[in-house]
Amino acid sequence: MQATAPAFDQVAIVGLLAAMFVAFATERFRMELVAIAGVAAGFLLGLVPVGDIFSGYSSSAVVTVVEVLIIVQVLGRSRVLDPATRFILRFAHSDIAVIVALSALAAFVSVFMNNIGALALVLPMVFQIAASTGMSQRKLLLPVSYATLLGGTCSLIGTPANLIVSAANRDFTGEPLGFFDFAYAGVPATIMGLVILVLWVPRILGEERDEAPAGEHGGRRILAEFRIRDGSGWTGCRLPDIESSQNLSLHTVVRDGRYLFARRGDIVLQSGDVVLINGELGRITKLIDTGALAYADRDHDDGTPLLEAVVMPESTLVGSSIRTLEVFRARGISVVGIGTQTARIEGRLVDQRISIGDILYLRGDQKDVATALREAESLQLWPSAERWKAPPSLLSLGVFALGVLLAAFELVPTEMAFGLVVLVLLAMRQLNLRAALADINWPIIIMLASMMPLAAAVETTGAAASIARWLASAMPSDAPVAAVGLMLVSAFLLTPFINNASAALVLIPVAVEMARHFDCPVEALLFAVAIGVSVDFLTPFGHHNNTIAMGIAGYRFSDFPRAGWPVSCAVLLVAFFAITVVWL
Repeated sequence: MQATAPAFDQVAIVGLLAAMFVAFATERFRMELVAIAGVAAGFLLGLVPVGDIFSGYSSSAVVTVVEVLIIVQVLGRSRVLDPATRFILRFAHSDIAVIVALSALAAFVSVFMNNIGALALVLPMVFQIAASTGMSQRKLLLPVSYATLLGGTCSLIGTPANLIVSAANRDFTGEPLGFFDFAYAGVPATIMGLVILVLWVPRILGEERDEAPAGEHGGRRILAEFRIRDGSGWTGCRLPDIESSQNLSLHTVVRDGRYLFARRGDIVLQSGDVVLINGELGRITKLIDTGALAYADRDHDDGTPLLEAVVMPESTLVGSSIRTLEVFRARGISVVGIGTQTARIEGRLVDQRISIGDILYLRGDQKDVATALREAESLQLWPSAERWKAPPSLLSLGVFALGVLLAAFELVPTEMAFGLVVLVLLAMRQLNLRAALADINWPIIIMLASMMPLAAAVETTGAAASIARWLASAMPSDAPVAAVGLMLVSAFLLTPFINNASAALVLIPVAVEMARHFDCPVEALLFAVAIGVSVDFLTPFGHHNNTIAMGIAGYRFSDFPRAGWPVSCAVLLVAFFAITVVWL
């Protein structure tokens, strides 16, 4: 029995993590619920001691993530990038120059805050520059998303995965990693990634320019219910004929309040039918203007422009159906439509479930909409939300820079440096702590804290050592360079299916055991994990920034592997050489 218990524990922890990865990848369950259920299962299986269940919440990495998320909210309201927007519009005289400037700025900003915060800070710039130059948002947003992921590899706080790696290095060596220790591999990888990104991605995304009026909805798609008007040219037409002639997808048909059930080819549309349609918003707007269609929501079909909002990762709307959105209904706000990447569309508009990166099309009082979106933790895209109209202020930026310097020169621990920033911002009345805590991405925090005991169990059960021995057996005993490459590739292959913090937590114990086996600096393998989990350019769901970009700009799934594979190869190759040169 004594001999079999360790083997059972190793199989159990690997099986539990595999089941959690499947749950994460399907996105059918909220990630924090999966993480909480996982740590509970770990306790019931005897893998996680009762005293360790909540140990992740006291981790310096989790504390620092919370502090950075609070500070990012203040920086977002300060409009510190407004001068940069004016500079780009004045001096960038070509599309390539605009992409270079925006991508470089996004990467730089992401060095000093988490990836999602950096994207949220740069998004208003993308919209303003696209509106002023006529460039397509499709051509700008994917490079900016990729750039934020690249910049996050260069510093301790660029991504939660880096904080987790630093904590692991402290546990193993007694010393945490410095603020810019990640830059040895991150900076050359980022520079090469930006070069390939600028040269390759615009070619993949084409040369189209937005035909929509400046500041409006661009070429995004909408799923909404429309009523066929009297005298419409659609009357008497069959569904397949309309779809082929108008380049639209027609779904549910409702006649006299009842679903119309028949073979698609046999359904003949009539005046007054309500049809659930998915199509490009500009094309549908023209059909409305010509009198063919009207929005089915008669109460709010008053001709006022639609307001747009993107569902952020921390939004309380994720997983809810439109029917249940009391945050809008209570304020008289109508959800007119949704821009969704979901391929399977069933039922009516109110039955559609909301996912990260979805675009909501709303009608209602602008102030009420802004209030509701703040409560729902979603980002208003158009028209610009009031929070982007606050007076520009460099004071909060200066306080944040002070915290970065304190951490970079290791005068105080990182969590203390940014804790001091939060206290100073509070003292200067630049921060409302109650509102800031309410707006934090708590699902990410809960997921991080819950995954940490499970990651520790990978080591304490001996699973990490067994996996490391199995991997090492396939390599020469004197080849730590091969171990670096293996960790890079393993992290790169794992992170499209789960978020990068979870991938790092799982791989860190294996990396530590590999360092012991090869008697090489553990920093080399930990940096390989940190870089690998950040190289997330091949799918729209591997990182939330890509998901948000897909929702806003209407990218196809195939755009990501086509645009991302050269960037991924370049970053991995440069990072591999940088890590081996510096640490081995």
